[in-house]
Amino acid sequence: MKGQFLMISFALLLAGCSGGEPSQGSKDSWLMVLAQEAVEAKLKDPDSADFRDIKVHHVGTKTAVCGEVNAKNGFGGYTGFERFISAGAKELTFLESQMKAGEMNKAWDMFCRS
Repeated sequence: MKGQFLMISFALLLAGCSGGEPSQGSKDSWLMVLAQEAVEAKLKDPDSADFRDIKVHHVGTKTAVCGEVNAKNGFGGYTGFERFISAGAKELTFLESQMKAGEMNKAWDMFCRS
């Protein structure tokens, strides 16, 4: 269990180390688009993705995009909204359904509460 939490922490630390000089608002908008694309890449039916409550959180040097997604499963039915945390790339994006029990709660408390 500790491994996934550490992986999320490391991923978000790396995401917070980006350079460049765009305004914070445009950077946050860009991160939200990247996060949605990364979440869609992990879904069985990305075209069915419905997002809500997407927010960018800055915790020290870490930046995380947190939100919820609902999408169709392999049987064509919607699964219900689930939380995700993303640092903007598929390999740095974590869906609650793909984590061990309790790990999302730990990560959510650390990176998605402001």
